[in-house]
Amino acid sequence: MDEKNYYKQIINAYINQNAHKDISFCLSDDILHDDFGKYICAMANTAIIKQEPYVYAFWGIDSNKKINGSSFVAPEAQDLSRHLSSNVEFKVVEVYYDSTRTIVLEVQRASGSTIQYDGIEFVINENNQPEALSQNPQFAEKLWQIINSPNIIAQFFSFFLYFSKSPFPLAITIPPHSGGILL
Repeated sequence: MDEKNYYKQIINAYINQNAHKDISFCLSDDILHDDFGKYICAMANTAIIKQEPYVYAFWGIDSNKKINGSSFVAPEAQDLSRHLSSNVEFKVVEVYYDSTRTIVLEVQRASGSTIQYDGIEFVINENNQPEALSQNPQFAEKLWQIINSPNIIAQFFSFFLYFSKSPFPLAITIPPHSGGILL
């Protein structure tokens, strides 16, 4: 499946309510670039708490889950990288859904440590807004329990990915269907 069709399926899942309500949401075209970076940070950290591999935001879908199009232009990744932690993984994809422009922001769960934006950790609050982790002690406690769990490192560490980027050959056999993760 190509990338565009993959993201169309993500949009379909959201529209048809097959996606988890608390890991997918819509954003306004008038979002500030500074807020965009805070959302990325908050989404990556919230994905840890929700124990989801990815969290999604959409532009061009209204609150009734109808496609209405978007003129949103995301900030350049290099501009964001000056403000975000280096371990953040995200992708912004333009998708034409029924000939209407939509934008999908896919943010991968933070791994190893939290993501920060300008040195501040954010999470998504109950109003789908970025909130400083320091303002939400219950989220902070849960987040750090998960990050400090001995199993979390095993869950996030993909041997295939590591060795594909390493000059050293993979010298062990990975069980099939393990996703490259050894537990």
